[in-house]
Amino acid sequence: MKKLAIILIVIILALSVSLCACSSKVNTQPVKIAVVYFSITNNTKTVANYIADIKGADVFEI
Repeated sequence: MKKLAIILIVIILALSVSLCACSSKVNTQPVKIAVVYFSITNNTKTVANYIADIKGADVFEI
């Protein structure tokens, strides 16, 4: 259950960051995105790396 909650939190955070980045069309500077995760069994690591690949984000493990 904790794994599912962590995965959902990571996905929600990634989506909220991407939505915020899309709504600020006035700013012409490139947007930097970071995916930060904590993974004991590497399930969250897999999801975090997947999101980072899609968004072109930096990945940081806690």
